[in-house]
Amino acid sequence: MGKTLFVSCGATVPFPRLIEIVVSEPFLVELTNLQYSRIILQYGKGYTAAFQTLLDSLGSSKIEVREEKHPSTTIQDSVFVTDSSILHRSLNVNDVAVEVIGIEFLSNIQDIITNYTDLIISHSGTGSILDALRLHKPLIAVVNDSLMDNHQLQIAQKFEALNYLWSCSSPNLPDLIDRLQRSTAETKATFPNTYNTDFQNLLLDLANK
Repeated sequence: MGKTLFVSCGATVPFPRLIEIVVSEPFLVELTNLQYSRIILQYGKGYTAAFQTLLDSLGSSKIEVREEKHPSTTIQDSVFVTDSSILHRSLNVNDVAVEVIGIEFLSNIQDIITNYTDLIISHSGTGSILDALRLHKPLIAVVNDSLMDNHQLQIAQKFEALNYLWSCSSPNLPDLIDRLQRSTAETKATFPNTYNTDFQNLLLDLANK
């Protein structure tokens, strides 16, 4: 089995533009070039039907959607603590098998990150960023620029300036592929298990402006 990408859009507000990029043909092809063979997407409340439609629309000269919708997997459904349904697709991307797992909400997201994840792509909410960095996983933070009163850009840029993550100021394919490639070639600083009060206050100040 190859590497696993975990994508988190947060528990409440879906991030359709990010999900659409992650399951697009160019991004899937680049993932397989970098030895990824599984994507777990936590896409947020109210997006299940749209995600189902998105999965059903996959298929191109480079992507074959296999008939089985619940393929055998080394991650059993029982591993995921969730009240929502678990959506599966098994893809053949340039002759590489890729498993896609979509879930609305996860109660044990930290366990999935710790035990199964090689790279995280997340929205740029402070909580999601801190969860990923505390578990010492490489992180690409993508700003959801469609939100009102959005402070994700300042937060993501601050963490990137401290060399803890790669950031994208908006969800777009060229930037996300660039960050994906850089994540295999660069190493970021290790986030401390504890961070000082000044840093915490700075994050609160950014979030409250």
